Amino acid sequence: MPATTPDHVAVEPDDAAWHRRVATDTFNRTWELLEHAERSPAEDREMLVAAFTSRYHWEQVGGPEEWWVGDGQIARVAAALGEGSLALRYAANALDGVERAGWGGWRLASAREGMARAHAAAGSRAERDRFVGLADDALQTETDDEDRAIIAGQLASVPTGEQ
Repeated sequence: MPATTPDHVAVEPDDAAWHRRVATDTFNRTWELLEHAERSPAEDREMLVAAFTSRYHWEQVGGPEEWWVGDGQIARVAAALGEGSLALRYAANALDGVERAGWGGWRLASAREGMARAHAAAGSRAERDRFVGLADDALQTETDDEDRAIIAGQLASVPTGEQ
């Protein structure tokens, strides 16, 4: 029996277009929830499940960039939920993928910002500060003003890690 999407369009579960749609929709929903100033416990659960769902579906049809972005999003959600060890695990996966690919600029800055955020969630102010500095160093190499501004804004919002 084919799977059914939310708008009741029947598709085969291995259909690449279906995987892309679910990956994109759940990625976007995760960001919507992350941007809510106040979330209910149910929305927190939805946000975490959506992040993992997006990452799973990108595993089926994406490539290295989608995979590290998915890992980074899981890390960001985990950090927002105060799950430091989970945040660190997925932020490290994202950073490792970016470094292995040899990416710099905004990609490297974003992955380092994720590590800073994860360390803040884990309560390590020194590591948080170190990764903020490393992210800023990588950001200085970004030539696109818009990409630089987006990551600079995210970097400025990294919590201190102090309770």
